[in-house]
Amino acid sequence: MTSSLLIDANLLVLFAVGSVSPSLITRHKRLTAYVENDYQLLVDFLAGYDILVITPNALTEASNLAKQIAEPARGQVADVIAGIAENANEVYVPSAVAAGSKAYRYLGLSDAAILEVKNAHLLTDDVGLYVSKLGQGVTCFNFTHLREAAGITS
Repeated sequence: MTSSLLIDANLLVLFAVGSVSPSLITRHKRLTAYVENDYQLLVDFLAGYDILVITPNALTEASNLAKQIAEPARGQVADVIAGIAENANEVYVPSAVAAGSKAYRYLGLSDAAILEVKNAHLLTDDVGLYVSKLGQGVTCFNFTHLREAAGITS
């Protein structure tokens, strides 16, 4: 059976920056909550799935956030994001659908779009998104819980 995993923008940033070099994680201003070991934890978790699912909203957000780092890392991170776009299964959710949902007002457009994707497990570090997705009865994982189970602290 094929298994699909949807990840949110923050974890896409962690993945992209860590793919360039895990040592950049602690120096990236959008990743202050993470340490180098978080990247390997994320990679190991992703390895348990056949298909990475993304939404255009989350990938756009991740692209903008991930590139908030100096060259040459900026270009390298951009290349990783481009590779994700090329290889992941992108699920389009119309903005009108996401913005028309109740979740839009408290989660924002990107996360509201993620809530509309029903055919994939979710990995997120956003507690609001996590709780909302659990409420839909979809298999969902909170990255903070995975970190705690692995003994990772920042």
